[in-house]
This record gives sequence, structure tokens and C-alpha cells, in this order.
Amino acid sequence: MDKQYDITIIGAGPAGSMSAYNLANHFKVLIVEAQDLPRNKSCSGILIKKVGRCT
Repeated sequence: MDKQYDITIIGAGPAGSMSAYNLANHFKVLIVEAQDLPRNKSCSGILIKKVGRCT
């Protein structure tokens, strides 16, 4: 299969996902992610729950 993309984004975290989302209307975008999705990340609410207990 010979596919061509304008942009390749490495990492489907918050920055990579939003970049792909914003660019997809204008470019052919490929996202490359090493981990299985969904995955736990500290920016996905793990720290927020702990901070909420301190207030």
C-alpha cells in the first residue's frame, strides 16, 4: 500500500492530537503512536484528582 502524507506527527498525546485535528482540514496527516490507546497520562486527570483533595 503506497500512501503519501503531507505531515507526520510523532505522538498522539494532547499536543499531537490537537495538532493533527487542526491540520486535517488542510493536509493529509499521519499520527504515529507507540503505545496502545487509550492510555493513562498524568495530563489526563490523574494529577487533577490529587490536587482536588488538597483544597
